[in-house]
Amino acid sequence: MEPKDEECGTFDPNIPEEGPSAPPPGWLDDVHGYGGHSGGPDDNPLYPPPPAYNPQPELDRNTLVPDIRVPTISEDEAREALLTFVNSKWTYSAKPARNLTFKDLRPSTVFRYRLETYTETRTSAWQYEPYNGQAVDGPQYGVPPAPWDVPVVLPQRFTDTVEKIRVPHTSFIKTCHKCSGCGRTRCVACFGRGMKRCTFCHGHGSSRNKRCTSCHGRGRKRCISCHGHGFKTCGLCHGSQNLLHFILLTVTWSDTRTHTFLYFHPC
Repeated sequence: MEPKDEECGTFDPNIPEEGPSAPPPGWLDDVHGYGGHSGGPDDNPLYPPPPAYNPQPELDRNTLVPDIRVPTISEDEAREALLTFVNSKWTYSAKPARNLTFKDLRPSTVFRYRLETYTETRTSAWQYEPYNGQAVDGPQYGVPPAPWDVPVVLPQRFTDTVEKIRVPHTSFIKTCHKCSGCGRTRCVACFGRGMKRCTFCHGHGSSRNKRCTSCHGRGRKRCISCHGHGFKTCGLCHGSQNLLHFILLTVTWSDTRTHTFLYFHPC
């Protein structure tokens, strides 16, 4: 049996409609070193490193060209190596290799290089979470560090890694902008009434001169979106009425490999 109408919630004008999912312009405070944040979904500025942060090139012995002595080989050894290579290619003919006349055998060293660029980028964006009494690390505890002054643990070299860090001293509490601090929002499916027009009888209570069995002749049915209450718990603050805002720093390490090239060093 369908519950009676009086068991459903009545319209409450004090429950606000759903507000924007993102904070409106000017809603969030400016934080030193992170100016220009508007709080929108696309607000994710990229910060170039300061000049003092640019690392100086290091002299790595592994990058130096080693002094390698190439052993001298005879014509027979060179021909055998060439025939071995030709035989590995089924479309190649071995006759030119067998009849080849060597005029000069000049050894050389071939170095293969692969250039890898390891970069670190830092971006930031406003984030929020329901406030339920957790600690608030606000500006009263110190000046927020600049994006490139936030300490991070360096990952293993040449590995793609992403780390998200809450910037110290950037947290503060604000009234939830979606429910205006009510903790609940008006149901948009039933416009806060808790009831909706029956879709079978189109609100008439009967169809083809028969009582509608779907709404039991009332012409209305309980709203399944809000379960007849006329309101829903706010999806942002989860009913806590307040949000804890903070700046989240995203540090990205990426490895970029370029094309391989060869360097010939004559002996």
